[in-house]
Amino acid sequence: MSHLQLIWLSSAIALLGTGMLTLTAVIGNLLTSHKNQKFQLARGQIFKYHRLISILGVVLILIHPIPLVFAQSTTGVSVASIFVPFLAEKKITIIPVGVIALYVLLVIKKLGFKPRASSTALSFVAGSKSPLQNCTSDFRLH
Repeated sequence: MSHLQLIWLSSAIALLGTGMLTLTAVIGNLLTSHKNQKFQLARGQIFKYHRLISILGVVLILIHPIPLVFAQSTTGVSVASIFVPFLAEKKITIIPVGVIALYVLLVIKKLGFKPRASSTALSFVAGSKSPLQNCTSDFRLH
């Protein structure tokens, strides 16, 4: 794959993961709402889908930097810069935001918050990161 295709793939994975986390946040809010009678009747089945979508969304968010590492000469993203903020050669503001978001997720999980709180927090962090990010515009192809 070309570097531009790898960058696009990473962006598509991140967008899909963010969309899934947003969807699971909406479904979670509908499940906790006692006003929607249809959701209350199928609550158990919907909760299974809610949980599955949440897990898939988190997995997609966690793997989306991998294609960028394979396009390292264009993106400036190394394996170390995925885990250590401010090591990336390019996009030195948005990549650390993603790394810090990863650590926020880990802290939330470590402190033992309920899954709903952690997935909602991650969806807000990911959602706040997405508008700041122009997927391919700042990477210059050599």
